[in-house]
Amino acid sequence: MKISSNERPYALLLIVSATMLLGHQFLQRILQVNIPFLDNYFDPFWSIPFLLSGFVLERRYLLQLRDFRLSLLEISVTTIAFGFLFEYVFPYFFPGFFFDAYDFVAYFAGMILFYVFTTRHL
Repeated sequence: MKISSNERPYALLLIVSATMLLGHQFLQRILQVNIPFLDNYFDPFWSIPFLLSGFVLERRYLLQLRDFRLSLLEISVTTIAFGFLFEYVFPYFFPGFFFDAYDFVAYFAGMILFYVFTTRHL
């Protein structure tokens, strides 16, 4: 599968964010290395670029919408929806999840990374 130049930023961001998320989980769960700031905010930060990049690439490849892009409004609403899901819904239904208001800062920072990286390269 050949990746076009307008899909490259999304693919790169998907690969980098997946690597960062998996690397952090390996560091934390397997090697038992705990760095409190990273343990609290690293995954929320990288989850937004991972999810949004995957969504855009899914639309472009599976649905053949080659020029599909997310507007800043769509990126913002999606980030808020994921933040609500991760911080309010999951803690309500799953006891291993906890509400942390500072996670919203991490989600927002991840959203900014996604927006800047993908619009700057297109």
